[in-house]
Amino acid sequence: MRVFIKIIILSIFFCACRSPDASPELSDPIYLGLQEKLVGFEKDLKFAEGEKERMLKHIEETHVHDITLKMKRKTYYINEKDYDKAVQQINFTKIAIENRKREVRLRYLEAYKLGKEDEWLRKNEVTAFESRMDNNSFLERQK
Repeated sequence: MRVFIKIIILSIFFCACRSPDASPELSDPIYLGLQEKLVGFEKDLKFAEGEKERMLKHIEETHVHDITLKMKRKTYYINEKDYDKAVQQINFTKIAIENRKREVRLRYLEAYKLGKEDEWLRKNEVTAFESRMDNNSFLERQK
């Protein structure tokens, strides 16, 4: 009987203690959306690297007087621009992810101190972010 009472007291003690979420950003749709975009941009970068190497190999194998050499070089430079854009997109997205992570943690801790843990996420901010991402051509993935 004593063991049973100790178990009840300990379970009440552990259930009654509140602690803040260690990573509230994992429940933030904006943070998760940025993470998905980062994964996509990394795939684009990997593809652009492969294309860049493939085109460079074709250019080196092509004879100097071949009429297709000019077109191959043009394609190479287009792929090089795609590569540079993918690197920029990755860097931009990493910065945006870190900023969002910091902002979410601060906002969550403020709400936690006020006892309003469920109210830290603003719905209008999420819809505004989604609209901004849909209309931002820089953050579009290449098809």
